[in-house]
Amino acid sequence: MRLNETKWMRRFSALEPKTRRAVLLCGAAVVLCLVLPPAVFALWDGLLLGGTRSRPAPEGTQPLSDAGRQNTTACLLYDCAHLLGIDPARGSVYEGWTEQPLEDSDLAEARTRCRTVVERAGELGLLESWQTEDILALFDDPAYTLTAATAPAGLTAYTLSYTGRPAEPAEAPAMAATPETASTPETAAPESSRSIWLSMTLTAEGTPLAFDWQDSWAPWGAELPEDALTGALALMGVEEFDDWQLLEWSDRLPDAGQCAYSAQAQLYVSVNRNSGLSITAASMTEEELAGIYGEEDSQ
Repeated sequence: MRLNETKWMRRFSALEPKTRRAVLLCGAAVVLCLVLPPAVFALWDGLLLGGTRSRPAPEGTQPLSDAGRQNTTACLLYDCAHLLGIDPARGSVYEGWTEQPLEDSDLAEARTRCRTVVERAGELGLLESWQTEDILALFDDPAYTLTAATAPAGLTAYTLSYTGRPAEPAEAPAMAATPETASTPETAAPESSRSIWLSMTLTAEGTPLAFDWQDSWAPWGAELPEDALTGALALMGVEEFDDWQLLEWSDRLPDAGQCAYSAQAQLYVSVNRNSGLSITAASMTEEELAGIYGEEDSQ
């Protein structure tokens, strides 16, 4: 049967011309209501968060430098702090994040994205080779579950946690991991007492804005390689700024690790090996940094 011979088309053709036009307009309005919002929101999100686009600074903040606006990571962290109200390091805790189910192809893609970051961290010397291998193996271990949460601007927070086996009895204090007993697999505590947790927040392109790995085999306050901060900046894609200022407050915060601030990027970045590896970045003005840490701590 041809389309113009159907019952509803015969009824439509029998209507007055004005009535037919009204029906067509109503139908078009319904289609626009279904299609327009996602398209408009996607366009607006791109315009609002475009890395190189000139945009007004929120009230009470300092505009990014020209160099900062050219860097995707700096722009995203600036927008997270001042426009979106999202903390990339707290994806599973704060509002603004939506749980994203991971099954089949989505789970495979998520594992690939996370493995790429772990491998890159190993290449940059932020993880020991045995640590990199151990973490990568966990993605195929049924005892560990990978979950995800998404936020505006294409951010995804992944968490790999121990969920598959019943909890082991608490180990005796004498068996607790220490810098002397937990520095390598051979000298670490027995595997049954091991506890691991990994989280990272990635941009749409896969660049980490936050990375946190906690392992009971790893010692607290382990010494960092001299170039650990350089590796962390490279991992986050902000090594191009030439005004990174080292921050030193070991007397006040002995476990702070290596930290630096860039006024061009308006970024504070820290890296430490306290029971694993933690890399964080926060968008803040020079005034905010001085108010929190004190100008005497910079060098």
